[in-house]
Amino acid sequence: MTKSRKPPTRFGLETCQDMHEKLKWEAQRLENGWSVYDTFNFVVTAHHLYIDWIEKCGSPEVKAKKLLLPEPAKMVLQSIVDLANGNKHWELTHDKSLERQVITEVYERTINDWYAYFIAGPRVYIVFGDYKLSMMELIHQVLGYFKWIFEGGDIALPLELQRQLELCRIPKT
Repeated sequence: MTKSRKPPTRFGLETCQDMHEKLKWEAQRLENGWSVYDTFNFVVTAHHLYIDWIEKCGSPEVKAKKLLLPEPAKMVLQSIVDLANGNKHWELTHDKSLERQVITEVYERTINDWYAYFIAGPRVYIVFGDYKLSMMELIHQVLGYFKWIFEGGDIALPLELQRQLELCRIPKT
């Protein structure tokens, strides 16, 4: 007796690079004007690219680079996973998701820094570990990590990405 095989349910996104291009497209939409729908799409795409697609269809080089991410970068990407899961599900009940969660606070559209006060207006902020990032800062970090993973030739993560994240460290009082 043969086992029936169901058809694949993808429609045009077949590779990690395809998903990376989709993520960049979603980020561009956010650059043009923030919306909760576009933010949702960005975090869900980034989540699945990081957790699922790289493992399933990433090249050995891409998988190796993912493993080389420093702990703060992994925490940034875990915050994306937290946001995706928190917005896809009404209530998080999966023990593993709750154990891995790094986000400790989400500030909905507020003015919380000089850039927001003088230029951008109210923004969403995410707090995890020792860091507090606006949603746009978080998006730029995530894009930088994926650019390095998929497009960067260097084996070491660019120092500029690490410096940008350090600027978002919460000062010790």
